[in-house]
Amino acid sequence: MSVPVGMLQIPNLWGDFNNVSFAIRQALAKIQTAMLVQVVSCTNDGGVSAVGSVNVIILVNQQNSAGIGLQEGQLVNLPYMRIQGGANAVILDPQPGDIGIAVFASRDISAVIATKKQANPATFRTYDFSDGLYVGGVLNGVPSQ
Repeated sequence: MSVPVGMLQIPNLWGDFNNVSFAIRQALAKIQTAMLVQVVSCTNDGGVSAVGSVNVIILVNQQNSAGIGLQEGQLVNLPYMRIQGGANAVILDPQPGDIGIAVFASRDISAVIATKKQANPATFRTYDFSDGLYVGGVLNGVPSQ
């Protein structure tokens, strides 16, 4: 019988190495790196304005030990990327339905987002959904312009 990754198996109980190895795999499973997401809403609509944020849903479900898919909640207020240099920019704001990539910072970025300046992390949070950035579209349909 195959046991899903991350679930305790009998061999995990055999010796210190297996115990530690299981604990490390459990901790690594909580790290967020990059995910495919779909835009639900965007604060901007293509006009000349500062970069805004998006609300997104994660497209790849988590699974429980029985293999049943579990949807994650909506990720809110993720800053998104624009191609910009000084006062010059390509304004191409995300639209609802766009599929893109969210990446997650290794530390809490909320203080930098609030001040737009170098800052210490506001918490000891690491690799968390709360520190996501929307990088842009992938897997989308054919554009019309």
